[in-house]
Amino acid sequence: TPAHFKDEYALLQSLDIAGIIKPADLIHEGEDLAMTLDALDDFAGESLEFLLRRHPRMAWPVCVDIARQLAQTLAGMHAARLIHRDIRPANLLVARESHRVLLADVSIATGQDQAFSSESRTVRPADWAYLSPEQTGRMNRAVDYRTDFYSLGITLYRMLTGQLPFAANDPLEWTHCHIARIPPPPCDIAPDVPQPVSDIVMKLLAKLPEDRYQSMRGVHADLER
Repeated sequence: TPAHFKDEYALLQSLDIAGIIKPADLIHEGEDLAMTLDALDDFAGESLEFLLRRHPRMAWPVCVDIARQLAQTLAGMHAARLIHRDIRPANLLVARESHRVLLADVSIATGQDQAFSSESRTVRPADWAYLSPEQTGRMNRAVDYRTDFYSLGITLYRMLTGQLPFAANDPLEWTHCHIARIPPPPCDIAPDVPQPVSDIVMKLLAKLPEDRYQSMRGVHADLER
């Protein structure tokens, strides 16, 4: 809706976080609204989703570098008391040469002080494959900033292995996968992935938020190491 679009514009304008594309202006085109974006004039890149469709598996050092940058950006969002709630390749732009990463969409971000019970609202995710267990609405618990850790884990798993940790055909199957199934570690699928990198992914993918990392700065530090 126009009101929601204006809210997203205001949110993006208020953020001073490296790694998030900021709008330069809000344009009225009849009854429609559009944003012009900063930081793209000198950015030669594409959606990570399109990149993975062409090259399903990426070299593990490149994967770690992309995840490290994203963790740093999300650490900034969480410090600003914002939860992204929609981390997935379609919302990430990656530069072709430098592998610089930009987060391109904060349309369903919410404040941490407004953490919601997912059972109290209809879940209409853009992509069930990247949904955290608590976002399915079947865990009877509030969704907080740790949902972003799980979605980051799914994204990194796909980059490292060339496949998603789960396969399903409908929301019910996806819900069962996210809540009940444990995927094989990335190093079991792609033996060149170092064990410590595989362990980071599996910690991000813990079913219970308290078993995941508790800080994006911690994720960033481990990826740096």
